[in-house]
Amino acid sequence: MVGQRRPLPNNDKDLLTQCALFDVHRLSRLLTGMYNSYLRDTGLTMAQFTLLRNIDVLAPAGMKQIAHAMLMDRTSVTRLIDPLIKQGFLTDSVGEDRRFRNIIVTAKGQSAIAKSEGAWTLAQQELFKCIGSEQWRSLRTALRDTIHVVRDNHEDILQ
Repeated sequence: MVGQRRPLPNNDKDLLTQCALFDVHRLSRLLTGMYNSYLRDTGLTMAQFTLLRNIDVLAPAGMKQIAHAMLMDRTSVTRLIDPLIKQGFLTDSVGEDRRFRNIIVTAKGQSAIAKSEGAWTLAQQELFKCIGSEQWRSLRTALRDTIHVVRDNHEDILQ
């Protein structure tokens, strides 16, 4: 229950069973694998798809804005963006102050997003089938609430 504190485990054997991040990572790996299997024929990974979708919504967007939206550090965003620029899915231009990169989804990127949306929808439907839409709504609410609380209390993490 949120707000209640449980005592920390007394031995190392219990450590991972009490670790929130361990379970979140396990779930993330499972869902990433599942979604990537649905996206396989589209030529995009889930990380690339979500990045393209976010940039499309934010466009034109700078690295800081993209990193903030994705809850990633700028170095990780750059590592994801640069190959997509080379593949022609994104374009960047130098902003007015020359330190700012404007990142925009190209027509090829728009096409890749459109091609991938059907596969993404199938992955979503499979997840709902596995856990049920009520369980999904509860999970989504818990995840989003946790994101907001942690981000608000630790704004410096992704600087």
